[in-house]
Amino acid sequence: MDTTWHSSSDLFACQTIGTNRALNLYSDSVDYDPAAPPTGTIPSGKFPKTTFFYTGQGIGNDLACLSIAGSTTPSVGQSYQYVVTVKNNGQNAQTNYTVKMMQTGDVEIASLPGLPINEAQTLTYTFNWTPAVEGPTNLYGKVILANDEIASNNQSPALPIAVQPADIQAVTIADGTETMRIPMDFYWKNSLSETIYMSDELGFVSGTITSLAFYTTFFDSPANGATKIWLGSTNVQDLSGGWIPSTQMTLVFDGNITYPSGVNTITIPLQTPYMHTPGNLVMMVQRPMDGQYYSSSDYFYGLTIGTNRTLKVYNDVTAYDPANPPAGTTPVGKVPKTTIFYSGQLIVNDLSCLTTVSYTHLRAPETPEHIVCRLLLEKKKTYNHHSHLIYSATA
Repeated sequence: MDTTWHSSSDLFACQTIGTNRALNLYSDSVDYDPAAPPTGTIPSGKFPKTTFFYTGQGIGNDLACLSIAGSTTPSVGQSYQYVVTVKNNGQNAQTNYTVKMMQTGDVEIASLPGLPINEAQTLTYTFNWTPAVEGPTNLYGKVILANDEIASNNQSPALPIAVQPADIQAVTIADGTETMRIPMDFYWKNSLSETIYMSDELGFVSGTITSLAFYTTFFDSPANGATKIWLGSTNVQDLSGGWIPSTQMTLVFDGNITYPSGVNTITIPLQTPYMHTPGNLVMMVQRPMDGQYYSSSDYFYGLTIGTNRTLKVYNDVTAYDPANPPAGTTPVGKVPKTTIFYSGQLIVNDLSCLTTVSYTHLRAPETPEHIVCRLLLEKKKTYNHHSHLIYSATA
């Protein structure tokens, strides 16, 4: 990123041949990441006149470490698998080399002896790692070959991770690369959305949700990142019947979030951890009325899963009321990619007053002055088995 611009007549000699030969983008404010270019760029057939200087002599020895893949939200004390990919770019087969899994600070986590690898062949190596310290860090793969002729490709791109505390687990839902302006739409001055996550997607029945993470690719960085989030547990299977109002949910976050330009993971620690009970999870997110709007290319990543998964409204004039969302909103199947961080501990003690019983159902020795409340007791380690007990209490 430069601090100034120059003449529009500073041109390169080019030619146009067919289509889809080149991608090009530019900005005065967005510092593009070559390792994660933005999606949605339209290709063209125009590309620069280029001279390549080369020698006819081939590369004999060159192993490249292409990538490392694995969980980006591991927990302390649990074992996770990470896969490092190595390719032989040289002409010679290799048998004597080492593949390593590394961490920020050039810390070696583990190493494996290399298997025989032929020219142009690709191999993967699986490492088991149990994090011991929570917090953000980077992982990367590395290949060590004596007499490697191109050292610049011996290390893979970094994999940013956030190690969670020992009692925190994470599940990511709608892990896709579709771009959408859900759960928030910064192209409008205010927006409101609601998404339902199915119980089988959550992977846990009961637990305390402590944080959420969204995945963004923003053209700019909005000055106002005001964000409000509600969570609720429900037996509703989709949103074809309309909105679940915020009055039936819990406000878990109300604050300002920084949404940087480029590709980022936005992790939001909840101000009020939410205790999820058996059923589906519903999330409402509001962008409160702002004085301005931002780029139409401020996107969240996500995935389309069936239909009736999300409701969304947006406006520059009407400030939507989360307690009374507008009727007639058409649901869509788009679901924002969301990581839910939760404590896997079961809810041991939870008494819920479900209904009162009319006087005609009172039994001796109960009188009209008694109130009968049906109590739901969810016992430890009994996910789907509930005991219904009747008690009377004097008013």
